Amino acid sequence: MASLLPQLWQLCLLRIGPQDLPYSPALSRALVVAALAAGLLNAAAADALGEHLLPRLLVTLAFLVAVPWLLLRLRGYGNRLAQTVAAIAGSSLLYALAFLPLSLLTADFDPAEPLPAQVLAGWIGLFLTGWKLAINAHIWRHALGLPFAAAVLLAVGLLLVQVGLGRLLEGAA
Repeated sequence: MASLLPQLWQLCLLRIGPQDLPYSPALSRALVVAALAAGLLNAAAADALGEHLLPRLLVTLAFLVAVPWLLLRLRGYGNRLAQTVAAIAGSSLLYALAFLPLSLLTADFDPAEPLPAQVLAGWIGLFLTGWKLAINAHIWRHALGLPFAAAVLLAVGLLLVQVGLGRLLEGAA
């Protein structure tokens, strides 16, 4: 795992693609579990472990595994699944760990009277989310053989669907 961290960092800097990660279904599974655990840690830090936790975890799991499986199969690149899932889950893990201090800082956020540090945390969170979108677009471009603009549209579209589905399931729960 220690030798994987520099590769994941290079992926997040858009210097390598998912094809440069080791082909290992076991590694992909481990990164998915780690990314889900980091998401749980963020939810705990933000005091958001409530009743809607299971639907959120299921949506996250679907977008880490099922969506890449489906998109890669549709494009005829099913053999790229392990590395694509590793790239998405690994970058999601790093994103969640980078977001953890922001979750801790904004746990008691009051929109009527935000603290200056909370406003700064919001801007940093927005930057991190934009960066994660760029990373996802980079991964999709390499994994699916798409032009960058199409990969950006796919990454943004998937984020919107994921957030919308999460909201819908939270309302249904």
